[in-house]
Amino acid sequence: MAAKSANGNRHVEVERKFDVPPGTVFPSFDGFSAVARVERLPSHSLDAIYFDTPKHDLAVHRVTLR
Repeated sequence: MAAKSANGNRHVEVERKFDVPPGTVFPSFDGFSAVARVERLPSHSLDAIYFDTPKHDLAVHRVTLR
């Protein structure tokens, strides 16, 4: 999602979720300088509440507020 703030700055947020079967063997990330470490972390369940106007003005402009 991309949006421009009042001062003209552009903000982009990309969220991707991947679900793989248990036991999946992941590729090695060795050699990727941007990857500091790879480790398995515990799962967490999160809830999100999204807000908009009654006429869905935010959604019309592809903006989300949670």
